[in-house]
Amino acid sequence: MKKISGLLSTLWFVTAIQCLPRIAFSNPPLTIPVDANVRVGILSQESWINAIVSDVEPRQLVITLENFSGVQFPVATFIQDGPSSPQLVSAFEVFVEARQALFLIVKWHYYLPGVDTEGDFYEVHAYDIQRTSQGDPRFLKDPLLSGKFGSGFDGKQEGKRVHFPYKDAQSILQK
Repeated sequence: MKKISGLLSTLWFVTAIQCLPRIAFSNPPLTIPVDANVRVGILSQESWINAIVSDVEPRQLVITLENFSGVQFPVATFIQDGPSSPQLVSAFEVFVEARQALFLIVKWHYYLPGVDTEGDFYEVHAYDIQRTSQGDPRFLKDPLLSGKFGSGFDGKQEGKRVHFPYKDAQSILQK
């Protein structure tokens, strides 16, 4: 059953990429496969967003942009929080006030039965995409744009149902 579920997720993922040319990588709140490489249009040439999770504790989720020549440019790193490893949910490019920006949505899953809590903690991160003097991309976190969407829990928190509204690209693009 897990293999079928994984296959269906992969098929959905491939279909989504083909159908959404400006949203580089946008999933509903599902876990993206570890070590995902997703084609995006941030550079004028073909490029990919790479999401790699380390195998050693504390686990780190390292996000890079890879160009057509295989050169990787760092975007962000997220670290494990307690027993919960970070997972990339969505990455997409948008233009905000004529500026090119990259959004990353990252989540951590928590199961804490002692405090009647289970669900996902989401963070939305926005980065200005700038160019170095050599023309390479450089990603600078935009705290104001990131703060517009913020972070929050979705699930059961201390026995109460809570909802975080920004779990995917569509919810951000509609705001």
